[in-house]
Amino acid sequence: VSNEGADRRMKEREKVRAQVRKLGEDARVAIRAVRQKARKEMGKDADKHVQSVTDEFVGTVDRMIEAKLEWLG
Repeated sequence: VSNEGADRRMKEREKVRAQVRKLGEDARVAIRAVRQKARKEMGKDADKHVQSVTDEFVGTVDRMIEAKLEWLG
């Protein structure tokens, strides 16, 4: 009986882990969409700056995902 409870918790934890990964990917996609819009509006001169800001935000999302997955175990 206790094995069933442990299995259920493990399955639920894996569902939450998958949801965290999905939300992280959705955030990355949204950041990239903003990058594309910024490049169109700001032109080629701002490409390096736009990419730098994009990398910073994607890195923040990656760190948040990693921390949450580590917390979940």
